[in-house]
Amino acid sequence: MTDLARYEFSDGISAITLDDGKVNCFSPAMVASFNRALDQADKDGGVVLVSGRPGIFSAGFDLREFEKGEAVGQALVRDGALLAERLFAHPRPVVIACTGHAIAMGCFILLAATVRIGVDGEFKIGANEVAIGMAVPRFATELCRHRLATAYQTRAITTAELFSPAVAVDVGFLDRVVTAEALADEARKTAVGLAELSDADYTETLTRLRKPTRELIRDRIATDYT
Repeated sequence: MTDLARYEFSDGISAITLDDGKVNCFSPAMVASFNRALDQADKDGGVVLVSGRPGIFSAGFDLREFEKGEAVGQALVRDGALLAERLFAHPRPVVIACTGHAIAMGCFILLAATVRIGVDGEFKIGANEVAIGMAVPRFATELCRHRLATAYQTRAITTAELFSPAVAVDVGFLDRVVTAEALADEARKTAVGLAELSDADYTETLTRLRKPTRELIRDRIATDYT
């Protein structure tokens, strides 16, 4: 594994730590490294526990890639969409320890997980695409429709409003918020608890719940990035 997505397996937990030394942008290298870590997690069969750097989970796509031309930018969004869809349909639970800011693609990865635990503090979570002159990708609007509270969807998607971790729980980006000191232990404890669930029953129930949205996401990817 590369340092961008460090992987460690112990006690039935596949821990993936995203760390590019900066703001954890989803560059082609980060997406590839994340996928390699998930490949190993699939082999080990563990519950997946994803965390970021202190103060930031991810600032979204690496915008420098979009400066290289439309084809390059579209390829990156496609690969990010496929990564989100992979997490959304993962046969084992996916826990995210949101270590700080989660913007744009960072918040879409939150929406794809099973359980999202955030850190309390002066952090922002949400989709800022419209504010920076971009439309929210269609795969992401499907994730938002599936996970976000109906009353917040317009604000969260179309007006680029960013939310504090505490409000992000009400919006639907996070499930709960804890202190920075408690985050790692709480996320690990949650992952260990989920590891006790029946694999077959979890996967079948997840499929029943998420299959319609997963099919919409796959359709959006196939239509928008071919």
